[in-house]
Amino acid sequence: MKKLNGYYYCFSHSSYEHGLCSIAEVSREMAKRAAINLGARLYIVKYRNGIQQGKKKRIPLT
Repeated sequence: MKKLNGYYYCFSHSSYEHGLCSIAEVSREMAKRAAINLGARLYIVKYRNGIQQGKKKRIPLT
């Protein structure tokens, strides 16, 4: 399985349920619309070799 590298949008429904999408594939506006439709919080996260680097940064949806 491929290790995560780079920046990703994290769609968080709860502390145990989330999904990731590469920043290279989706614009910020599309990610915001998707988070609103899913009822999720939106974060930006950096990964290196499959390990999260630093803290998640929350992106406001408004």
